[in-house]
Amino acid sequence: MSNSKQQNSLSALNVNRSKKPLQWVQEDQKSIMIKAALKDWNNRKNFISARLVELDIPKYTMPGLIDHVLLGHSTGEFLWLLLTGAPWQTVIAKADAYNRMNLIDYQRFLYNHVPSSCWGTEKEVLNWRKAGGFAGMCGLTEEQVLQPISTGKVVEIPT
Repeated sequence: MSNSKQQNSLSALNVNRSKKPLQWVQEDQKSIMIKAALKDWNNRKNFISARLVELDIPKYTMPGLIDHVLLGHSTGEFLWLLLTGAPWQTVIAKADAYNRMNLIDYQRFLYNHVPSSCWGTEKEVLNWRKAGGFAGMCGLTEEQVLQPISTGKVVEIPT
């Protein structure tokens, strides 16, 4: 066999071999990215929940605040006013007695533990909701994030 024929047959073998592994590598990279994003999302969820407990945020407002930060969900009127930077008189008027006592803890939480793009002005809050919260920023859909919870399946996330 001539040298050029041998090179052509070798290159043909390389082309045929590289197609399937390349596709597999691309799919594997995508699943690795999703797993990494899920791990980051789970870490953020645990971190945010722990900070809320530490700061003595009322338990009945935690789900609304967590869902807003992590998934971009709407909140009740009190949290909406707090997140959008409404005048303090308005926020205080909508807060119950326990929330009034903890307004400084809400501010500490927002300033120190969540992205600044999820609160501040109405426009920022609406953009955060449109993006899907922290999950959307990680490139995850709400279904990807909530599916393991609703089905009871354990998702193994590499460490």
